[in-house]
Amino acid sequence: MTDLWFLAPVSCLLSSVCGSLLISLIQVANPITLYSSLEPYSRKIRGWQALCLLSRFITSEMAEDLCQTVFAAMEEQLHTQIRYFVEIFVIQCARRNPIIFGNALVQAITKSNLSLQHISSLMIVAGNLVVGKFEGEFLPKFKAADPKNLSAVLAGVIPWLSSTQSFSKYTLLTQYATNEGF
Repeated sequence: MTDLWFLAPVSCLLSSVCGSLLISLIQVANPITLYSSLEPYSRKIRGWQALCLLSRFITSEMAEDLCQTVFAAMEEQLHTQIRYFVEIFVIQCARRNPIIFGNALVQAITKSNLSLQHISSLMIVAGNLVVGKFEGEFLPKFKAADPKNLSAVLAGVIPWLSSTQSFSKYTLLTQYATNEGF
């Protein structure tokens, strides 16, 4: 087997690039000025796409700082095309760092003053991590850290059960997965 010691500096560099790119994306233009034909829109969407590709290089050392920044970015009012890549980035990071991103998800989803766009993104992320494709990677570590974590997610999800925003399927699935563990 080949010794891959030479990749350590590259991984460190890519982690640094991810952090810098994320900070620059949050500081790009007011959402009101983001029209799809303008350069700030292109910069934002390409930046989030790049972060999705680079998410595998997010180290556990930088995950906590990055997590706070990403969840702050989710509060921005963004075009759905950009928000899609923000959600993918959060899901990919949460798969690799389930406790850090899971705790941030619990804190965010239980807030009562979220915009519909923000809660929509949180529901998509929670749905994918708790009952979706990545349940096997995320859920065991998340539940092991604190068995009450799923109950906290459920507490944030239940108020949206009767919503007209199509959250009911995520809410029901999350409730089912949570109750199955009791």
